[in-house]
Amino acid sequence: MHTASDLETRWARLVDRLGIVEDLGHLVWREIRDAYASPPRAYHNLTHVACCLRDLGEAAPSGSIPVETAIWFHDAIYEPLHTDNEARSAELMQSLLEPVGVEPKLLAQARRLIMVTAGHAGANEADEFLIADVDLAILGSDPAAYDHYADAIREEYRAVPDNQYVPGRAKFLAGMLERPVIYRTAWAQAKGLEARARANMRRELER
Repeated sequence: MHTASDLETRWARLVDRLGIVEDLGHLVWREIRDAYASPPRAYHNLTHVACCLRDLGEAAPSGSIPVETAIWFHDAIYEPLHTDNEARSAELMQSLLEPVGVEPKLLAQARRLIMVTAGHAGANEADEFLIADVDLAILGSDPAAYDHYADAIREEYRAVPDNQYVPGRAKFLAGMLERPVIYRTAWAQAKGLEARARANMRRELER
């Protein structure tokens, strides 16, 4: 389990790699922390970011600055009934990191990666496969963790009645199951995420 202090320390390491002055990096951290707390979230919160960073450490031990930067911001804006969350999250990243001197090329790479997480279907390059697999790793977790995730997603959509939520969720699950392959990285394949994800989603569909 992560703490806010753990995440702030991890962010400080990225700040150093990005070449941001420490004091400015701390100001950006506060903006990130506040963004992930609004509105209150059951799943798309800093715990999700921490899990993605943990999995990134396993999948790419040498690190990928653009992927890590994208992970920090990919769900910074999250309103369940909106379809432009990733685009707005990318805009927030740009507005916070450009003024503190992050290179435009790196920001462009991170923006591209954030947009991959919008549908997880447009990945074509290794770094895109990486962020997509890390973001979807929860689908291939153990059944208890998956059920907790599914319940958390329902909580985030609590304003949506069952007669609308259930068909929408079923459409998402069926769409994922129709894909020939969900995970594309050697890391995900070695962990057996594909088989577990399909079993979890079939079970949720039946439920």
